[in-house]
Amino acid sequence: MGSIIAILARSIPIETARAQQMLAAAPHRGNDFTMRQNGDCVLGVSNDPELIDSTLSRDGQLTAVVSGKLDNAGDLVRALTDSGYPPVSADAADIVVAAFRAYGPDAPNRMRGVFAGIVTDGRALWCFRDHLGFKPLFYRDDPKGFFVATEAKQIIAGAALRREPDPEVLEQIFYGKMAEDMSCALKGVNRLAKATTLAVEPGK
Repeated sequence: MGSIIAILARSIPIETARAQQMLAAAPHRGNDFTMRQNGDCVLGVSNDPELIDSTLSRDGQLTAVVSGKLDNAGDLVRALTDSGYPPVSADAADIVVAAFRAYGPDAPNRMRGVFAGIVTDGRALWCFRDHLGFKPLFYRDDPKGFFVATEAKQIIAGAALRREPDPEVLEQIFYGKMAEDMSCALKGVNRLAKATTLAVEPGK
């Protein structure tokens, strides 16, 4: 299974090298990296060439990365095409771009399957997870920038954090008190709740 990452820069310059470090922090998710910059944001995907399940959209005003599968892709493509927003390819990331063009941030509510995704227009960013939460997504909101990725250790790599546990979260896990919006067991990293779309606005 591949991974997705994104950095929305604030006080740091856009660096594809930093994005590559994030992808490389999860080597079991593949070493075939693809990255693209859009304005103040850089997005990337990693895949095993024998199992490609994470896609990066084509060039355009909106850029998306998606990990997983849209079970209702056919229905979405037909609806989007009928509405005048045909996807430029059958890749999940291009379908997501067309859906955001048509429906805005409500688009993930029209998707079904096992997926997580990130969309940007170069200034703002939206990240989302499927309704059952099968695909993970972690993030950190930092003065340097907003970091989001498939794995918590990818956030640690991108934000240059010390890798240390969060005792409060570990205690909750130990006693089986895992809330849907519980933070990550690594200090400084947050877990995006299932069936959630998180919007990150410019300058916030």
